[in-house]
Amino acid sequence: DWRPGNKKSVQVLKDKADEFAMSISKTIKELRSLGYDTYDKLADRLNDKKIKTQRGGKWHASTVRNIEVRLEELDA
Repeated sequence: DWRPGNKKSVQVLKDKADEFAMSISKTIKELRSLGYDTYDKLADRLNDKKIKTQRGGKWHASTVRNIEVRLEELDA
């Protein structure tokens, strides 16, 4: 049972996630062009560069995958 306030809150969170994905997109594309060709390698390099996730944490393969999936959905 969704209340209007909850629906709006969920949309705000999705919008922020979309914005973050777009902001990190260029970095991920650059790393891929430099040979970082797996989610694990990308996550390790983002952590090495001290780039934080949206929530201020460390990158994991699944975090990178989720960002790339979100970016694909935004392009669609």
